[in-house]
Amino acid sequence: MDRRDRDAADADWDDDWDEPRRPRKTLFGRMFGLVKLALFLLPGAIFLYGSFADCSARPAASSWFGLLGAGACARGEMIGNVLSMQDNFALLKRLID
Repeated sequence: MDRRDRDAADADWDDDWDEPRRPRKTLFGRMFGLVKLALFLLPGAIFLYGSFADCSARPAASSWFGLLGAGACARGEMIGNVLSMQDNFALLKRLID
């Protein structure tokens, strides 16, 4: 339905047809939205990359993927150490006793 389709009797009904449209986002607004989205999704992407990282080979130090892979492998080592901490304490307790 267009503004020209209204009858004169309906003119006083609800004149929201003439409300100005919301201005479109500027280039700065769109770029800011993309940066916010990227910062929000970055931790999840790094976590998912850690599940595919090859920790058997030494990562290339000259690339960003190598740096991410090294961080993912270090994260895996830290989680493994934390999960085996109870066993290590039990072994230490047996050695002390």
